[in-house]
Amino acid sequence: MSLQRLISRLRAFDVEKELLDAVKQNEDIIRDLNTEDQLFSKGIDSRGNQLPLPYAPMTIAIKQQKGQPTNRITLRDEGDFHKGFFVRADKFPIEIDSTDGKRSKLVAEWGEDIFGLTESNLFEAGKTIKSDFQDLQRKALGI
Repeated sequence: MSLQRLISRLRAFDVEKELLDAVKQNEDIIRDLNTEDQLFSKGIDSRGNQLPLPYAPMTIAIKQQKGQPTNRITLRDEGDFHKGFFVRADKFPIEIDSTDGKRSKLVAEWGEDIFGLTESNLFEAGKTIKSDFQDLQRKALGI
């Protein structure tokens, strides 16, 4: 490839668009890190803060019947809140949110930090996003 052609391709490469595309390609990973790793497995928000306990005795009994953990707040009962999670990556800043009807109630009780990734999970997601972004760069530049 000629240098002139490479320069032309570099100028046409929209870094922001391609980076957002790489994020979109990894929505499932981002969503799982937020819902499965942070909320369900650890009971923490995006700042790494433990969601305050305790559950009410009735909630503990119900969760025990369902085989769900009672030693941490998971924000998962039926799973609809977690299933409603999505990543909005059409512009910066990228947002994580949920379409579930309980969203407002849960945010009022637990705060907006239930959405988002901890520093360690940002690093994990970033590794995959970086790799995908580099693939998009190579493809766009023909290298």
